[in-house]
Amino acid sequence: MKLKMKRITILAITLSVILIQTSPGSSICSDVEVPSDTEQDHPYTNAEMSQWFFAETDNPKALVLVIHGLNQKPSKWKEMISFLNSIDMHVYRLTLKGHGGAPFEDMETITADAWRDDFINGYCRIEYLFPELPKILLAYSTGALVAIEYQQAHHTSLFDKQILLAPAISLRFYVYLIKPFTSVYSYIPSGSPEAYRANQKGTSMAAYQALFDLLKDFDGQIDRQLLDTETIILTSPKDELVSLKGIRDMLQQNQTNKWAVMPIQIEESTLTPAYYHLIIDSASLGDSGWKLMTKKIKDFIDLDQ
Repeated sequence: MKLKMKRITILAITLSVILIQTSPGSSICSDVEVPSDTEQDHPYTNAEMSQWFFAETDNPKALVLVIHGLNQKPSKWKEMISFLNSIDMHVYRLTLKGHGGAPFEDMETITADAWRDDFINGYCRIEYLFPELPKILLAYSTGALVAIEYQQAHHTSLFDKQILLAPAISLRFYVYLIKPFTSVYSYIPSGSPEAYRANQKGTSMAAYQALFDLLKDFDGQIDRQLLDTETIILTSPKDELVSLKGIRDMLQQNQTNKWAVMPIQIEESTLTPAYYHLIIDSASLGDSGWKLMTKKIKDFIDLDQ
């Protein structure tokens, strides 16, 4: 009953704040009209759409914005979200366009701007509803790129802390071999495990083009204000897509001591074959890897330290 009343309260607040034109906590939201409540906020209608997950506490420590990766089911973040709730964190899980369970054609109309709009709308939603809570970003792969590129482009830092899992801010050279074909084919098969795919048919070339557009605009340059935000980057040295060396070189070039890289070893993944880019749950990481990563995350976001 307590959780049900909490959901009703949040939905009621949302209906009232959509009329507010300025953000109480962040000036970047002053021109953003938070969308009214739709089915995406109700987990009983579509498990893949954006939705809230509330910790069973009256005194949450922070609010975490979770963003999934390219052609990844947002619902596969269930284990991570349960962990965050268990340490008294409210969670808003954001779904990017093309990943909400709609027909594949929705993924064929993706643009970088559409993802930018998804990000800032999601951020402003949590800012409007919980202006007093610390904001933490936990984003994976392409989701991490979207969040970092948006902040970089607007010369701002929106979060108190950031956790980037295998962030697509520096890719291995062969990923770019796809680029010449984005205008030739409509999609390519996905290499990720089938159970994690948002679209079984494959990943649209429009989505890859949006990824490359974001990378081009980001260009490895990180604004000083963003560099001053405490950030950890967790990724496997064996990651098939993300270049750990490229990330380290980028951070060295930008001269920051607030961003830390923490390699994650995957030894006991239950996925066959192992997919080292995927580091979001115990199945992909193995029990020991999962315990290690969640400990690193808990220690990092401990606001009592």
